Amino acid sequence: MTPEEAYSYSEQVLKSDGFDVSGIPGVSCCHQIQPCNIDYNYDMYKRYSQLAIDEYNRRFKDANAELEFVKVLKVMGQASRGIRYYLTFMAKDLGDGGEIKTYQAVVLDGLDSKTANSFRLKPPEDDRDSGSHGRQWFWENHLCNG
Repeated sequence: MTPEEAYSYSEQVLKSDGFDVSGIPGVSCCHQIQPCNIDYNYDMYKRYSQLAIDEYNRRFKDANAELEFVKVLKVMGQASRGIRYYLTFMAKDLGDGGEIKTYQAVVLDGLDSKTANSFRLKPPEDDRDSGSHGRQWFWENHLCNG
């Protein structure tokens, strides 16, 4: 990877928290976040999205929070003691009149378990230039390391 490619990659990871990183043609580093083809294994990505939704519903049950899966939009993957998936998906917020919203979650398909590590509403596009969006996480237990 050239210094320019490394800089571009790092900037994309920083600005999107790993959810929107373009692949670099001809460069394949096993620890980089890479786009995944959702058509290739949609059902698996749907299950990972549902895992994150189930964890959200469990954590916020007392607040009458209830999300219902709608559709996977985008998936990024990164080797990390298994594979860490950065999922962008739509869900219906039944606690908010059934409004369909876009969420992002980090799910680790580890060597011995699958865990929803982080979950948030997708930040608005105009907020993306500010870098990390940690204040917007419902919970966060991952490190975005590009």
